[in-house]
Amino acid sequence: ITKPLNKIEVISVVRKVMERIRLERSIYDIQKSLNNVFQWEKPQMRSETVQEGKKISDSGRFLLAELGIAGENGSKDLLSMLEYLYGQEKAQTFEFGFPALKDIFHQITLKKLDHIASDADIDKERKASEQRVRRAIYQSLNHLASLGLTDFSNPKFESYAPKFFDFTIVRKRMTEMTKDEIATSGHIRINTKKFIQVLYFEAKRLMEIE
Repeated sequence: ITKPLNKIEVISVVRKVMERIRLERSIYDIQKSLNNVFQWEKPQMRSETVQEGKKISDSGRFLLAELGIAGENGSKDLLSMLEYLYGQEKAQTFEFGFPALKDIFHQITLKKLDHIASDADIDKERKASEQRVRRAIYQSLNHLASLGLTDFSNPKFESYAPKFFDFTIVRKRMTEMTKDEIATSGHIRINTKKFIQVLYFEAKRLMEIE
């Protein structure tokens, strides 16, 4: 500012000073925001890894409810399978194909009983787990067949029946139901591996779109 004082010049200088102060504050706020982002980036990544394991189970519970077997004894075994398969795919990306059923049952049994259990106990629990899962899958077949009999255009029936089961099996069970025939899980041939594969990939798909 030069003498004598000029009102317009004074206002111009003051405005420039205020603008500079605002600019400095803006830069400070940006730096602060960036610091917060970098500070929380790693913990969030660790948190996301933990959350993914929970999400596959959450998606699995939703699907089991849709399939009418959320409360069945084998539902916990099926959820354990989803968690095992998700971890396995993350580690090895199913490089050698989808794990064999026997291996899946063996691994979830080891997790349940711990590695200190005897071979006899592990084998006994594995067989019990296989039976629980087969019964749960059969109950799912009954549930979907019942939905189809009530309303062939039922959205759940249309969506899940052909995905989880060979449709010839579903139609066979529907026919038996119309005749009030009592059938057991051993009477109808069910593809357990197909059911588990579809359950896993459907749960994973739901998890990814949430």
